[in-house]
Amino acid sequence: MRDELEDNIYTKAFWRAWPELKKTLVQLRVTGGEPLHSPHFWKLVESLREEKQPQLKLAVNTNLGVKKQRLEELIEKSQGACGLEIYTSCEAFGVDAEYIR
Repeated sequence: MRDELEDNIYTKAFWRAWPELKKTLVQLRVTGGEPLHSPHFWKLVESLREEKQPQLKLAVNTNLGVKKQRLEELIEKSQGACGLEIYTSCEAFGVDAEYIR
């Protein structure tokens, strides 16, 4: 099954602009849905790992609804940026909210 995001004009435009954009960008904030579930997000992280961008700070909004291993992978692979900031929010209540907190 073809990835429906492959036909997304915004995704295509981002990847066309990325080679030049990453040269001068100082902060990139990725929001969601949940970025850690997106193959395009991981393609971006891999790009930073392959061609380090020491001036670029990567900021990610996540609800942390992923396995610990996935979060550790983000921390490890984001070493190509000058910093990683993780923003999260508690989008639940009761027992679930306490677990997230």
